[in-house]
Amino acid sequence: MDNIFTPHVVHNFLSNEECDKLSKWISINQSTQYFQTADHEGCFRQTTRGVEVDKIPFPITSYIVRDKIFDYFNLKNFEVKYPFYHDAMIASYGFAPDECGVHKDPEYYEGYGTYHCLCLLTQPEEGGTPVLDGVEYPMNKGDLLWLPVSKVNHGTTKLKGSIPRLLWIFGFCIK
Repeated sequence: MDNIFTPHVVHNFLSNEECDKLSKWISINQSTQYFQTADHEGCFRQTTRGVEVDKIPFPITSYIVRDKIFDYFNLKNFEVKYPFYHDAMIASYGFAPDECGVHKDPEYYEGYGTYHCLCLLTQPEEGGTPVLDGVEYPMNKGDLLWLPVSKVNHGTTKLKGSIPRLLWIFGFCIK
């Protein structure tokens, strides 16, 4: 395990099967009430973040992956709370020319940093690369990017091509 307080990529964190199961759920549901247009500048992305429904029926695979992240980063050794979005998870479907403008996320609880694990489920043709404090963090399908979203300025490069950028994002608030 790398330092949890600094951003880094964990290569091949998800198996092809996990990527495919989560991608299938997004593809089936991205045109339903579980998704809405993200509210970032330059956005061409549908996301479950901020959707106002009582419950989103996320697939069991997403909970298995969340437990895997919790174990990999030894989060049991920290005081952890979850952000307010549905089960502290966000499914995202980005298509060209999507890009995420540079921003910081809020600290949802006083004294707790907000962290995201971005799991890349598809391999876009070009772009969609995370940029943290001006540094690009290239990712491949199955990679996980751990980042302190309330501490670093982050965004992405412009997505190009016909392959959508599917992400499954897990949120943690750590004291």
